[in-house]
Amino acid sequence: MKKFIIFIFSFISIFFLVSCKSNTTTDGTTTKEVETTTKETIPLVAQTVKGKDYYVIKNVIYTDTFSVTQNSDIYLPKGYLSLKEARIVLFLHGGAWVMGSKDTSGYQDYIGYMNDLLMGYSNIIFINMNYRLISLTGSEDISINDQLDDITSCLKTSVDLLEASGIKITRVAIGGHSAGGHLSLLYSYQRGNDAYRKLGFVFSLSGPADMTDEAYSNTLKKIKEGILNNTTYYGTSSQELFSKMSGLAPTSENIDLVINRVVFTATGINSIEEYEKGMASVSPITFASNDAVPTLILQGDKDEIVPYRNSVALKDKLISFGASAKLYTISGGNHMSSTLKENWDSTGFLSAFQDYLLKYCQ
Repeated sequence: MKKFIIFIFSFISIFFLVSCKSNTTTDGTTTKEVETTTKETIPLVAQTVKGKDYYVIKNVIYTDTFSVTQNSDIYLPKGYLSLKEARIVLFLHGGAWVMGSKDTSGYQDYIGYMNDLLMGYSNIIFINMNYRLISLTGSEDISINDQLDDITSCLKTSVDLLEASGIKITRVAIGGHSAGGHLSLLYSYQRGNDAYRKLGFVFSLSGPADMTDEAYSNTLKKIKEGILNNTTYYGTSSQELFSKMSGLAPTSENIDLVINRVVFTATGINSIEEYEKGMASVSPITFASNDAVPTLILQGDKDEIVPYRNSVALKDKLISFGASAKLYTISGGNHMSSTLKENWDSTGFLSAFQDYLLKYCQ
């Protein structure tokens, strides 16, 4: 049952969300590919973003069991050579758990904004990480637990690397957008007490929090509609994709059989009841408690992918337990609105983020 929740929800996300996977930046130039390094040979490369100097260690491999997606970029403040203690802010990209990367062009403005913000502090290190992606075709047996393991590995490798160079890491804040927000919340609530360094707070930008929400309960119906309407993404039709995966050409007569082969057989689900139980097991809200990591949430109330009520429910449950939680709403905002600088400013989320850095991440 490892992959079913991601498999199902990712199809819905893909049908309705257009994502960019190229390495083209917002100014039309193409980013230069940097050779992935080993932990023994890490180059320090000077970069400039929006006129502000910082240093970045590119593509640090954080696991011995190498995968092309198990690497991260570590951004150091300008005065890092004299740094004795620091805090880490770790970011996870979105992409419905099956696609996307730290280098996706759609996130480059946001990464630049985060660098401008965090490099203004003298003792914060920003890490932008990749993680293993779940395969829709089943070519790799990757699950949510594996993605959570990647967070653990990335933190350990990063902390060890920095502390070996004389920079003591005192606290970690973790967050992400969409699927990255979901993984950050789930990791914080499930594994926060065992994190390699103490977690100060978690922030979610439009991340799913309650996978038992009725919007997800209707996913099978939406998948069926998507196939029958032959929805396309990346130039591939859903009918073509499901035909390859099921061995049947989808028609209105055999659509239930096609979905059964792909969703149930391929994912190991045997019943709708098992499906619903699994939904709860990967829902951050299931693990909300009185000792939950302090939580910041930013989401648009017109999010077309993740129901806004997910964030409301999570915030309310955390507060009912006496945990620290704040939700900032982007009026009329969509799924990507939470990555925009102007919405961090206008909603008050930026101020709260800075307050949490000072209060929980010293």
